[in-house]
Amino acid sequence: MLPCFSWTLVMWTVQMLSTHTVVSLPPPVNVSIQSFNLEHKLTWLPGNATPTSTRFRVQSHRGSGLWLDVPGCVSLGESCDLSCDLTLFLEDAYDPYVMRVQAFSPALNATSPWTPSQTFHPIADTVLGPPVLQVSGCGACLQLHISPPTTRGQQQMINFLYHTLRVNLTRTRDRAQFSLSVQSGESMIGYLEPEAEYCVTVVVVTTSNLNIVPSHPHCVYTSPTSVNTVLVMVCVLTALSLMVALFFCAALLYSGLLLPHRKPLPKTLSSVSSLAGSPPWMSAQVHDPVHLITDQPEHTHTLISDQPEHTHTLISDQPEHTHTLISDQPEHTHTLISDHLATEEATHTASPHTPEAARSHTHRDMQGICEMQEEYGHLI
Repeated sequence: MLPCFSWTLVMWTVQMLSTHTVVSLPPPVNVSIQSFNLEHKLTWLPGNATPTSTRFRVQSHRGSGLWLDVPGCVSLGESCDLSCDLTLFLEDAYDPYVMRVQAFSPALNATSPWTPSQTFHPIADTVLGPPVLQVSGCGACLQLHISPPTTRGQQQMINFLYHTLRVNLTRTRDRAQFSLSVQSGESMIGYLEPEAEYCVTVVVVTTSNLNIVPSHPHCVYTSPTSVNTVLVMVCVLTALSLMVALFFCAALLYSGLLLPHRKPLPKTLSSVSSLAGSPPWMSAQVHDPVHLITDQPEHTHTLISDQPEHTHTLISDQPEHTHTLISDQPEHTHTLISDHLATEEATHTASPHTPEAARSHTHRDMQGICEMQEEYGHLI
């Protein structure tokens, strides 16, 4: 009886175990976290012979805490993109995270073992991409505008990481290179060769991350040295002002307003040498306001004013018929030479040397002298 009972018990146990057997699914493979500029994404692949109805769920372990389901990644089908966005879930960029993925099938009441990822440090394991770079020439210099990239993650952390950058310049002509450290924002690189091509690359400088991607080369030409337009305008206005002033002065000179024109003397007038002194007869005492001398053989007609120093003498009996006007300054003496010698000689010969004739002739000469004084008084 005992052996039969033992065999029955064994068969019942096997049947019970076969009834409650749980089917195991292949575990996911290649579980990894991809991160770029603090935007994180968990990816994996299904194991071999995974049924098409299999679904996946993701859990996260932060530090020494418990495993927690990741919102939005608790039931992902095979037909969907086998990935989970962790950008908003990984809040602390300095904490380490471990993710794990499990396959399960409600229809088969089957699950797979958990497949964990490697420990992920957001600040150190993310890839820092190139900053946004704009370059333009400014004479013998380059004007740079550098800004951090935009992200759906922690933008303030990105701005902090992209604060200090290194700029690498390469001159295309001879491949000469140099680098300098700048900060994000506007910056200028001076003392460059004008009208030369330079290629610029920018890379982040940080000790928190070694996964850094530099920017693509931006090749631009330095423009020609800019001209000081203010100085050019001042020079042009100065030149125009000088030209206008010279033209105005020339116009004044031509019109005689600045310097009066010197009227040319008639043909009958010519200048004589300055007198060394007054004639001896001019120093004689004259009592009459007007004294007419007619008894001299040389027929000299003298017009004497009441002041001896203002004596005017008219000499008409010389063969050359010279009429001399003597002013109070000997150096301003002017001589009138008659153009009609024959006419004057005939007039003096025909006129009798009577006092009345002499007086009439003297009056005519005085009128001529007055007219000459009015016309050429500014020359005396």
